[in-house]
Amino acid sequence: MAERSISKRDRVDELHVPIDVSKYFHRTMICAPGGKVIRNQFEVDVYSDGIEKLLSEVEKAKRETKATSVIFALEPTSYYHENLYKRLNGFYPLMN
Repeated sequence: MAERSISKRDRVDELHVPIDVSKYFHRTMICAPGGKVIRNQFEVDVYSDGIEKLLSEVEKAKRETKATSVIFALEPTSYYHENLYKRLNGFYPLMN
């Protein structure tokens, strides 16, 4: 994944992480309010390695942008979202 440098004008208070949940992998990206892309679309598998990759990318983006909060958006697709939801809930406050 290509890294890019974030300038002072690119700093944001909040990151948005929409996640398209599916059976074998989740597709996601990281963006700022208004749609400015911080990390282009990428896939993570549904196992712990994939979820760790997602958390790592979010933490890197937080450091680079100086964001203070992260909002994850995912829809409960069958039961495929449950592991991801439980893991995210351990690190970030989630709404039900």
